[in-house]
Amino acid sequence: MVENAVNNVIPPASVESSADPSLLGSPWIMVPVVFGFWVFFLSMAKRIVFALLRRLSGRTQTKIDDILFDALDLPLQMMIYATGVLVVQNFIPKGGADISGYLVTGFKVVGILAGILFVDRFLRSLVTVYQTKVEIFRASAGTVQGVVRLLVVLLGGLVLLDSLGVSITPIIASLGIGSLAVALALQPTLENFFSGVQLVADKPIQIGQFIKLESGEEGTVTKIGWRSTWILQSNNNTVVIPNKV
Repeated sequence: MVENAVNNVIPPASVESSADPSLLGSPWIMVPVVFGFWVFFLSMAKRIVFALLRRLSGRTQTKIDDILFDALDLPLQMMIYATGVLVVQNFIPKGGADISGYLVTGFKVVGILAGILFVDRFLRSLVTVYQTKVEIFRASAGTVQGVVRLLVVLLGGLVLLDSLGVSITPIIASLGIGSLAVALALQPTLENFFSGVQLVADKPIQIGQFIKLESGEEGTVTKIGWRSTWILQSNNNTVVIPNKV
């Protein structure tokens, strides 16, 4: 009778368990595992290949290959992570369609940013290495690097916005109108700039040569810049002549 009373007070335990399934049985556990293995093995492969290529490039006389490897190192690592995101997309359960869309968009963004970073690092390193061989770069290497970075970032930003579905036509139109206004305002400066480019390219005069202008000034060329050329006269006076002259 006591046992029957206890059974009436305490209900029998439920046979079915309401606990959540184990984490190891969840398909989401494969996502970080696959991503980790993918990034690890590709990073190791990249390190080995780069070590071999750097050893071979050390035997060459040109510095272009060294600049290329230095500029490609970080962007390539970014692409390894980006491709890992695409690989794990195949292991996402069917209910994660929205997450897959975000992953594809993230891959595009990282890929474009990696391309921008590569071009920026390559061109800036190229200017830094060869600035001592070109007189006009030697005097204004910082300005050249700034202009190169601005152009790369501007074009890369437009490509990034276009890949995200943002219409860049109004931006391009605004930039065109703004560039026209700036060109008209800086017309004398631009004339001297392009004249300086022609002086460097054609080399009608070079540093150290003695020249005489139609206006009567004569002396030794000491500097050829973007906008002007400096001439040292015999009386130790320096004459600054606009490049268009």
